[in-house]
Amino acid sequence: MNLVIRSAGNVFIGGGESPNNLYATLTTSTGENLYCTADGTIYLEANGNTVANRIGIAINTSGAIIPVKAEAANNNA
Repeated sequence: MNLVIRSAGNVFIGGGESPNNLYATLTTSTGENLYCTADGTIYLEANGNTVANRIGIAINTSGAIIPVKAEAANNNA
């Protein structure tokens, strides 16, 4: 099965109030951009079919890009 999410313009996906607030700010934008946003940290993870083996990155609220490894004590790969 496939899932396609598309828009003729911008796409806003997020957690908390951030996607709605960003959309309200950029309503005149005619771009075709993807905005993935959150009020807190954004996580991008792969190998999630075995949750204990997942690995990825986190972008925190300070703008740091942090490697993430599941079940690691300090969560850094």
